[in-house]
Amino acid sequence: MMSEHNLLIGPMNSSSIPESEGKGPGVKKVDEGKLKKVCGDFESIFISQMLKEMRKSIPKSGLLDGGSQQDAYLSLFDEELSKSMAKRGGIGLGKILYQNVMKQGKPRDLAPAERPTAAQGQGRKIIFQE
Repeated sequence: MMSEHNLLIGPMNSSSIPESEGKGPGVKKVDEGKLKKVCGDFESIFISQMLKEMRKSIPKSGLLDGGSQQDAYLSLFDEELSKSMAKRGGIGLGKILYQNVMKQGKPRDLAPAERPTAAQGQGRKIIFQE
């Protein structure tokens, strides 16, 4: 049986990027330390959810099923495992996010007419099929 999952990815705005005050009036600079932490935390949450879904796919035999206590333990275990994995580089998602956000902050050589406006990047719909 095939099912579809819709995911709407919206544009990143400047309020979602951690900032610190730069030099000069009205100048803001990306706080790279906070950004790295946020990207690592996101990767940790992603890995945790992935592990959770992977565990759901394992059939329970009843012989070694520990019930709600085992579920609580495995949930905590997966959370700590995902944090540990993300700190050691994980699947590379945090690094990719960090690099892309830093790239977005750099000035580009685009003429004013070529620069995207807020209305152009309202989001993309991505459909996953199983």
